[in-house]
Amino acid sequence: MSAFGIREAKACDIAEIAALEAACFSFPWSAADFETMIAAPERTLLVAEEAGGGFLGYIGAYTVAGETDISTVAVLPAARGRGVGYALVSALTAKMPGDIFLEVRKSNAAARALYEKCGFTPCGERKNYYAAPREDAVLYHFSPAGRRENREK
Repeated sequence: MSAFGIREAKACDIAEIAALEAACFSFPWSAADFETMIAAPERTLLVAEEAGGGFLGYIGAYTVAGETDISTVAVLPAARGRGVGYALVSALTAKMPGDIFLEVRKSNAAARALYEKCGFTPCGERKNYYAAPREDAVLYHFSPAGRRENREK
């Protein structure tokens, strides 16, 4: 297993981020959406990369009134199972001072297990939230208190 790191995304990452987004999601964000994310101070976009520079995945979020919403996360299929998703979510939760929320497809067992491993707890559902295919979303919450509890384990 090779080492990887997490860093703030740069403009030169946009093409790889947008390509992975398009490969993973039925309604992907555009490259322009990610360019906006990099430029906006209330938004955060982190990437995971190999020690030698190879792109592995990303996580994007926005913060309003002290609360953060994780809006997108993806890991290259070839890099899954190596802890990349865990490292991305953990880096984001460490960076954000307040509560963090997200939605995930109810059927996405792998993502739900990842979020729960990172200290998120289910806090509700949104009926028919996703399209193509139509599906409910499970809402998750992470609190700064949870961050402290995870460090103590």
